[in-house]
Amino acid sequence: MRKSSFRATLLVTTVLGVAAAMPAYAAGDQVEEIVVTARRVEERLQDVPIAITVLNQSQLKNANVSTAADLAKVVPSLGMVDTWGNDASTFVVRGFYSDTGTAPTVGVFFADVVAPRAGMEDAEGHGGNGAGPGDFFDLQNVQVLKGPQGTLFGRNTTGGDILLVPQKPTAEFGGYLEAGVGNDGFEHAEGVINIPVSDKLRIRAGVDQEIRDGYLDNVSGIGPSKLGNENYVSVRFSVDADITADLENYTVARFGSSDTRGIAEKLLDCNPASQPVGTEFCAQLARDNAAGTDAVESNLPSPDDQTRQWQIINTTTWAATDNLTLKNIASYSQFWARRTFDIFGFNTTVPSFGGLLKTDAGQPWQAVDLYPYPANSSDQENITEELQLHGTSFDDRLDWQVGAYTEQSFPLGLAGTASSTFVVCNGDPRAEQCADPIDLAFHQLAGSNDLTFGTIIYRDYAGYGQGTFTITDNLKFTAGLRWTDDIISASFDRENVQFPAPNAPLVICQTTLAPKGPGNDCHVSVRTSSNKPTWTMDLDYTPIEDVLTYATYSRGYRQGGINPAGPVDPVIGDKFFTYQPESIDAYEIGVKSTFQLPFPAVYNVAAFWNELSNQQTTATFFGNGGQVQDDGIVNVGKARVRGFEADVTAHLFTGFSANVSYTYLDTIVESLTPPSLAGSPLFSGKPGDGSALEVLQGQRLPFSPRNKAAVTLAYQLPVDESLGTITVLGTYLYTDNTLYYPGAAPLSGTPAYSLVNFNVNWQGINGGPFDAEFFMTNALDQRYYGVLSHLYDALGTDSATVGEPRMFGARLRYHF
Repeated sequence: MRKSSFRATLLVTTVLGVAAAMPAYAAGDQVEEIVVTARRVEERLQDVPIAITVLNQSQLKNANVSTAADLAKVVPSLGMVDTWGNDASTFVVRGFYSDTGTAPTVGVFFADVVAPRAGMEDAEGHGGNGAGPGDFFDLQNVQVLKGPQGTLFGRNTTGGDILLVPQKPTAEFGGYLEAGVGNDGFEHAEGVINIPVSDKLRIRAGVDQEIRDGYLDNVSGIGPSKLGNENYVSVRFSVDADITADLENYTVARFGSSDTRGIAEKLLDCNPASQPVGTEFCAQLARDNAAGTDAVESNLPSPDDQTRQWQIINTTTWAATDNLTLKNIASYSQFWARRTFDIFGFNTTVPSFGGLLKTDAGQPWQAVDLYPYPANSSDQENITEELQLHGTSFDDRLDWQVGAYTEQSFPLGLAGTASSTFVVCNGDPRAEQCADPIDLAFHQLAGSNDLTFGTIIYRDYAGYGQGTFTITDNLKFTAGLRWTDDIISASFDRENVQFPAPNAPLVICQTTLAPKGPGNDCHVSVRTSSNKPTWTMDLDYTPIEDVLTYATYSRGYRQGGINPAGPVDPVIGDKFFTYQPESIDAYEIGVKSTFQLPFPAVYNVAAFWNELSNQQTTATFFGNGGQVQDDGIVNVGKARVRGFEADVTAHLFTGFSANVSYTYLDTIVESLTPPSLAGSPLFSGKPGDGSALEVLQGQRLPFSPRNKAAVTLAYQLPVDESLGTITVLGTYLYTDNTLYYPGAAPLSGTPAYSLVNFNVNWQGINGGPFDAEFFMTNALDQRYYGVLSHLYDALGTDSATVGEPRMFGARLRYHF
C-alpha cells in the first residue's frame, strides 16, 4: 500500500505536467539581495534591524530540509525538542524552550498565519504549534527571526518566530516534476504547476510526498522491525487575483498528512542497584549494544504516529491611496492526531522479585507507554482574523502600521491521552485488564493507567501599533506597542486506574484523590487568563552606504496556561492545573554590512542580553514519603541568556562561495523559588516529600549548547556552458554538548557532535530541461542524540532520542 500511494502521487504530479529546475547555490560574483517580511512588509534583509537567518528554496533543498528537525540542524541559533518525534517537535531559539504542556517559545507562521493549535494534545505538550513534514516545499524562503517579536505577530513568544513564506502564483506559465531515491527505502515525488489564467488571475498547485524506511532497528521482537520512518504527503493550492488595480485577493489552501510508526528512545546507561527493574534495564542495554548503535526496543505491537492538518488562508490587500494600505488576513484550520508511543523505549519484563511475585515472571511490562484516549490525541479547529492598516505620514518620514488580531481555537470532539506505567496487561491497556507486579510482590501500589481527556478552548485578542520615523537620512527610530489578552478554558477528566488485584481496576479521581463513583465523576473545569503589554524600541544608524548598525530593547511575553496533568489535592485545589505567564526583557545590538571589495560579501553580527522572569518549568512533586509523584508546570524564578551570532557569506573568487554561521550562548538560572507545599494532604511533609525542579540555580538552561556552527562551501565547476551548471557543496555542522538535567549522574546531557553533508547539483544538463542532484547527509555516520530523558534516579536508566545515521540518494527534476 505504501508503494502504491507513492506511485499514485507520482502519477498525479505527472498529470500536472510539472517541472522546474532547482537553482544552484549562489556562487556568482554578486551578493544576492534578499527580501524578507519580518516587519509585516517587504524589505531588504540588510535594511531590517533584526537578527534574521534566511534560507531560500534552493538552500533548503541543498540542506535536505523536509522536517522541522532538519531545519534546526542547519541554523545555529535554532534548536529542537524532539521528544515526541519529528511530527510533534517544537523549536528553541537562543536557549528559550517550551516545557511539556506550555505554550511554544517560538511561533511558526505559514503565509502570515500562526500554526494551528492541537487542543488537549497541545496542553499536554505532545503536538501542534509547529512545522510539519511537507511544509518545506515550494517556498519563497524560510525566515528565522531571533528574539521576541511580540508587537507585530499574533501570538506572543519569548524566543522568536519562524516564517514559512510559500511561493505565490506568478505571471509565467511553468512547473516542475521531481523524483528521488536513496538508501533505507527513500522515495520522493514532488511537483508544482503555475498557470496564469489571465492578466488578473494566477493559480499555483503542488504536491510533495516522501517515504523512507525507519533508521532505528527495533530488536525487541515486538511490533515493526524498524522505527523512525517517514511517510507524508502535502498538497497545496493557491490563487492570486487582482480584483481591481488596487485590490488583491490571495488564497492558499493546504493539506498535510503523516502516518509513521513513531520513534523509541535508546537506553544509554543503567544502575543495576536500582529497584525494582535496574537489572532489567542493564540486560536491555547489553542486548541493544550488541545489536548495533541504532538498536532500540519497543514493547508495542502497533506503534503509530498519525497527524492530519488542513488550512485555508485568505489575504485581501487594498491600496486605498498612495499612502494608505488595508490588509485583512483570515484563516481556518483543523488539526487531528493519534499517537501511540513507547515513550522511553523500555522493553523490560516482569522480574521474579526473588520468587515473591505471585504471577508468571517474564511477561512484557508496560513501562511507560502513551495511547490516544478516548478516540484521538487531538481534534481541534482554529480560526484567526487579523486586520492591518499600513501607511506613511510626514512626507514619508513616518512608516506606521496598526492592527487588531484574534485567534479562536475550539474542540471538534473529546481528545486526550492514556499512559500505562509499570503494569502487565492482557491486551490493550485501555481495556484495564492489568496487574501491578510490584504490588503483588511488595504490597505497595506502583503501577497504573493514567487517563486525561476532555476539551480545551483558546481565545486570544490583541491590538498593536508600530512606527518607524526617519530622523535623518542616516538615523531611524522605531517604536511599537501591543496589548494581548489570552484566555484558556478547559473541561477534562483525570483518572488514575490502579490494580490492587489483577484485572480488578480501581479508578481514583486525580481531581479529588477519591475513588470514582456516585457524586465523584473525576470531572473538573478550569479557566485561566493572562494579559500583558509588549513593546519594542529600536534605533538604527547607517554611517556609510550598505552598513546598518542598530540597538534594540524589547519586552516579550509568553502566555500562561492550563496543564491538565498537574498535581492536585483538596487543599491545593487547581493550583497546579494552571500556571502564570513569563516575561522577557531583550537587549540587542547588531551590524549588517554588504561589501563588494575585495570580494562580494555580507557580514551580519548581533550581540544580545535577555532577562527571563517568572520562568515556566516542570516540577516533579513527591508525596507519601517520596512514593507518590506527579509533574506540574510552575513559575519558579529568573534566568539570564546572553551571547552573540555571526553570519558571513562571501564570494571569494569566481565560482566559489562560503557561508559561515555561528552562535554562542551563555545561559544561567539566576534564582529559583520552589513552590510551597505547606498544608497539603498529598504532599504532607513526610521524609522524602517535596518537589524537584527540572532546572537548578546557577546552572545552564536546558536545550542551550554554548557553541553551534555551520560552514557551507560551494564551488561551481568551470565547465563549458553547453554542459550546464555543476556545483559541489559541502556543509560542516557542529553542536556543543547540551545540558538537560543539571547535577544528574551519570548523564546530565548529551555530548557534542559534528555532521558533514555533501551535495552535487547539475543544473540544465547539456543545456536541457533536466537537473540532477546527489546528496549525502551525516556522511561520516556520526552517532548523536537529541533530547535526554533522565530517569536514572527514579528508575535506574537514562534514554535519549537518536539522530539519523548516514543518508544518501539522488533526485532528478524536469522543468519547463
